Amino acid sequence: MTSLRTVLRLIGLLFCGITAASAANDHFFSTSPDNLVDMTSKDAIPRDKRRARSKKTSSVYPYYNVLSGVEKVHKKLGIKGAGVTIGISSTGVSVDHEALVGQYRGTLQRGKNISIDHNYNWFDAFGSTVPLDPKFVGTHITGVAVAAKDNIGVAPAAKFIACRAIDELEKDTPESQITCMKFFGTMHDLNGGNWRPELIPDVVFTQHSDSSLGDVLRSSIQGLLDAGVVVITNAGPREEDTSICAK
Repeated sequence: MTSLRTVLRLIGLLFCGITAASAANDHFFSTSPDNLVDMTSKDAIPRDKRRARSKKTSSVYPYYNVLSGVEKVHKKLGIKGAGVTIGISSTGVSVDHEALVGQYRGTLQRGKNISIDHNYNWFDAFGSTVPLDPKFVGTHITGVAVAAKDNIGVAPAAKFIACRAIDELEKDTPESQITCMKFFGTMHDLNGGNWRPELIPDVVFTQHSDSSLGDVLRSSIQGLLDAGVVVITNAGPREEDTSICAK
């Protein structure tokens, strides 16, 4: 349990950081899945802070994983999220990205043969049975959580599943958010049936836009909490230089 709690604290910290950074610079998020491995905006991050090298080893960690303590947790405690499944609710995800494909729970590898099964691992409130991410924001967030390349991810040994609650216009509705929360809380297949609650994730990160006003999502979030899921959510930024992050 200590390992899980430590990983969750770090994930929450970085998600809050992403929200604050995006408030300060509209270009913080990658505009292409190919840019995931950078994970920073050249305009938002000073050149001398983009990478930080450990003094004791030759391993290079992104500076945010040094400042937040992720590097120490990985090296001193050996905690990288093994055994944890994280659900990401955002604009979707590019599951075939080289830094993410191995962390996708739907990736099945037998020897040299790799296959993908999206049942119980992907759902789209807007109807696509194949993972996609038109805005690449969800892909970026997933990378911060679990990316295995270049020490990008907070929990690179964890697995992720995803649900698209925000459309290609960066709009969401209470219905789309509730659809994704229901998916994470019941674990149904691509057709919405055949529940498998044993596959419920340990953690759910849910990103909101217009739908986060009022208490319309409270009961759905409470349902996840009652199921033992740790819920991390951010809302905003709604106004310049403001952001909200809650866990």
